[in-house]
Amino acid sequence: MRHVRPEAWALYAAAFLAPLIGGQVSLEASPLDGSPAQAVLGGGELPLGARALIGLLVVAAFAVTLIRNRVVQIPRLDIAGVTLVVVAVTGFSVLLSAFPYVSTVGWETWVLYGTCLFAGVAIVGRRAGVRGLLWAVVAGTTLSAAKGVAEFGAFRATEPGHRIFSDWNNPNALAGILALALPLSLGLLLTAERAEALAAGACGTLMLFALVLTQSKGGILAAGTGLLTALVLTLVWKGAKPALRSVVPLVLAALLAFAATRPIGGDGGSGLSRLTDASATQEQSVGFRQLLWKGTADLVRERPIGFGIGTYRFESARPGLTEQTFHSHQTYLQTAMETGVPGVIVLVALFALWIRTFFSRSKTWPSPHSWLRAGVAGSVVAGLTDGLVESNLIYVGTGVTLFLVLGAGLQVSNDGSAPESTPKKLRWSVMVAGCAVVALLLVHAALVESLKVQALSAMKEGRLEDARSAATLARSLAPNDGEAYYVSSFVAGSAAERFSDLRSAAALQPSTKYLRAAAKAAQATGEPAYATGALRKALERDPNNLATLEALTKHLDDLGDRALALQTARRLVDVEKTVYFQVRAIPQLVPLETYDARVFLAKAESDPQIKAELLSEAVEGYATYFDRTVAFVKGLALQAKRSDVTFLGHDLAEAEGVAQRARKAAAEAKELYSRSGDSGSASKVDAALSRIRLD
Repeated sequence: MRHVRPEAWALYAAAFLAPLIGGQVSLEASPLDGSPAQAVLGGGELPLGARALIGLLVVAAFAVTLIRNRVVQIPRLDIAGVTLVVVAVTGFSVLLSAFPYVSTVGWETWVLYGTCLFAGVAIVGRRAGVRGLLWAVVAGTTLSAAKGVAEFGAFRATEPGHRIFSDWNNPNALAGILALALPLSLGLLLTAERAEALAAGACGTLMLFALVLTQSKGGILAAGTGLLTALVLTLVWKGAKPALRSVVPLVLAALLAFAATRPIGGDGGSGLSRLTDASATQEQSVGFRQLLWKGTADLVRERPIGFGIGTYRFESARPGLTEQTFHSHQTYLQTAMETGVPGVIVLVALFALWIRTFFSRSKTWPSPHSWLRAGVAGSVVAGLTDGLVESNLIYVGTGVTLFLVLGAGLQVSNDGSAPESTPKKLRWSVMVAGCAVVALLLVHAALVESLKVQALSAMKEGRLEDARSAATLARSLAPNDGEAYYVSSFVAGSAAERFSDLRSAAALQPSTKYLRAAAKAAQATGEPAYATGALRKALERDPNNLATLEALTKHLDDLGDRALALQTARRLVDVEKTVYFQVRAIPQLVPLETYDARVFLAKAESDPQIKAELLSEAVEGYATYFDRTVAFVKGLALQAKRSDVTFLGHDLAEAEGVAQRARKAAAEAKELYSRSGDSGSASKVDAALSRIRLD
């Protein structure tokens, strides 16, 4: 490794950092919870900053290679062409998007993925460079696994069933990158001697242990598929002895998992409850995903040309089956929904071409390389399998790793790449027009994200002038970014200015959240017609959205349209009959809107019996909220040893307000039941009210 060129080290650094800092998704700006460096290197506030850091290393390495070398290795023409088509189709989807800035940022990620494949081929060579890249991936993933194991240790005593995150967005996402790297450690183990083999085995053991601690069924399935692929190829190509050697890390990891997840102090069962008791999570993890997949398929049928890359989180609730969800838990369906049927076809074609090329004349390679290739094949199979149960390519860490491995895999195949002699002017043109533009796009998106985060952080600290300055600069750098206007609205100088900002935000990024906020601002400035239109437009994307239906009910009531307000309130209550309400992504979160709607309907009800039933149903719903949501918040508060803990906007202070509404509704319902002599129903109201407690 002493003669490795600087550009190769830059690529290795990107491969090392991707599993460490590439696990967050750019969704919504939030204030910093530490320093900017911490946010980029492991926090969730600056995911585009992390993407820029990883991307700049890849782009710089590729650019230097183009400048220095007259002869450059490139993927074989069919794979190179399809890769460029994937990037082009993804870019075309931006033109179809109702959220152009979000889609542009999403397209930049796919440009980076394509660059990773070309850079992996151009830079690593065919021998030591490939091993160096794979070691970088394994080392970075192992460090991420170690952080996860330490995280589990911190929670073991108080929460033995804790699922580790290790600075990734969620445990399933972490499991995906672990599944990618595990077969690579196996390939390195089989092609190394002594100390290096021991290191590879230790890395594999630690990663597998961390994978178990994620308790991700899909991740374990993907890893198992990848490892089985690698083991089978090892057996087919070079016999049973090396395959048996590779089983040792698997056994060690299983023993570690069994020992570490036993509860401290004796009985109580395993900490792997999510894996050992599948029925406990069946509805949430399987039932909800099936609804997501069905809804995504409905969206593909509705618009086969796609809604635009990165728009799933805004459009996902259109079919009315699920709440708005950040991803569909299926890479290929989500790709089809966002980039259209052509997008998923060319993506699958790219993977199919790679597999065909990779396995061409596979038995002709000498033993060490066959074992390494088995690890590479297992890694790719694991990544593609994980895509069946997760939208794994939305995480830049996973995408960069997979496409770098694809590039390295072409270099250890028989005819996956070819040297091309390129004139200096053409190489410089590609560098300037390609690499430099990609770098600028990545930096621009990261800078805009940073300014929005700075504005929110300054506002949180009471530095309003700094917040206005950062928000104004974000708007000037990205005039088509709706979120920049949304952030700016928080520091607006007047109600009219706030409405202007939110109106621009909703026009540029017509999400249900921004439309609802714009409608509220319109009401405050005397623009009821706009408010009505904005709320109805929000319901087009999410027809069962409880918050939007509640806002529309109150708005219509304020306008004096009592009949339409009551009709909307009944529509709100009817949502309870749908799977949208009954199967939720987060079962601990009990929505309150339908119960508040019953109280609203009861006020207009003249029949005492119906009125009492509406109120008693509301009290029972409030009690369910306390049973699940408030109890969960109490647990978080106890664990954190402070009372101001929030859970998706719900806290103990809000619970007090809910308790007051419940007591008032219960008192009225009991009075009505008493008048009618229905003591049994009155007792049921008392029983429900007894569950509404904050102590």
